[in-house]
Amino acid sequence: MIAFYDRESFIPKGKLAGDAFRGMYYAMLRNRIPFDLVHVGRMEEEVLSRYKVLILPNIGALSDDEAENVRKFVQRGGSVISTYETGVYDEWGQQRTVGVLDDLLGIRHRSPA
Repeated sequence: MIAFYDRESFIPKGKLAGDAFRGMYYAMLRNRIPFDLVHVGRMEEEVLSRYKVLILPNIGALSDDEAENVRKFVQRGGSVISTYETGVYDEWGQQRTVGVLDDLLGIRHRSPA
């Protein structure tokens, strides 16, 4: 199992992004689930190919290339667990009109009321 983190994703939403990461991290530790923690900048096919499960705890900013690597991971039979605003922003922090992984995850983001 591999979990990605991205310090920059903590900036737009501050506490919420940090909470998502910490929640995932401590849940894995407390339940003694082995996992590797890797920076999102290393989300490459070569790295992903060694794992069966990919965890994206509120990784808000994803590039098109990173999203494509996630898609290839799923096509090879991998599973993805993601939370909150994963993929809602591009790598420069610009909000997308549609999350880059929404179709893959079978979700639709809504703007706040």
